Amino acid sequence: MDMGEVCDRYGRPRTLVLVDEFGELDLPPGWRAVAASGDAGESVNSAMALWNAELLRSLPTFREKFSERLVDVRLCMDRDALALLYVARHDNGTDLVHWLGVDPRLDAAVEPVFARTLPPAVRYFLRNVHGGFTSPDCDSYGFVRPSHMDTFAGWAGFDGPIPGWDEDAAIGSTRLMVVTKDSGLLYYCTTPDRPANTMVLVFEGDVDDRHEFHTAMDELLCEHFSE
Repeated sequence: MDMGEVCDRYGRPRTLVLVDEFGELDLPPGWRAVAASGDAGESVNSAMALWNAELLRSLPTFREKFSERLVDVRLCMDRDALALLYVARHDNGTDLVHWLGVDPRLDAAVEPVFARTLPPAVRYFLRNVHGGFTSPDCDSYGFVRPSHMDTFAGWAGFDGPIPGWDEDAAIGSTRLMVVTKDSGLLYYCTTPDRPANTMVLVFEGDVDDRHEFHTAMDELLCEHFSE
C-alpha cells in the first residue's frame, strides 16, 4: 500500500506511515491483535471487535456495507499519533476508500463544547474505540476528534459569533457544534437548542434542522464509498 498516494488522494500532508514494528509501542487495548495479524481478514475481525454494538446498530446501512466491503485494517502513525487505517472497496468495485480511526487516548481528557448533544453510543465510541473516525483528511465522513468539535463559529475562525449570522440563521453560530462534514462545504452539527438526536446540516449559511442524527450519519458514511 502506497501511503503517499493515500495522503495525496485526501489532500493531506504525507505524514501517514504504516507501522510494521510495534513490539515496544504502547498500543490501546485490542489493537495489538489487529497489528499482529498477518492475515487481512483476521485484522478486520479484530478491529471490528473493538466497536460498540450499539453504535453499529444505529448505522444499519453503513454497518452492512462496511462489513461487506472492508478488506484490511492496518496500524499506522500520523506524525506522533497512533491510528488504524480502514481500507474498503469503493462502490465501483475497483478503487479503495479509507477511514482513519485515531487512538482514543489522545483526547481522553477532552470534553467537546456540547458533548451532551452527542448520542451516548457516539460518546462511548469516541472514549473507548476511536478518538476520531474520519476519512484521512481528518474532517469528513465520520466523527472528528473531540478536540476538533468546536462551534461552527470556531471552525470558521471566529472567537465569538459570526458577524451577521445570528440575525438571519435559525440557530446561532456559537450554538452549533461541528461533528463532521462531507468532502465539500456541507457541515453536520449538533446543538443544545434542538431536541436530542437532532442533526443540523449547514451549507453556506443555510441551516437545516430537520434531520435525525443516526439517519444523517448513516447516509453520510455510506456516501464515502462512492467518493
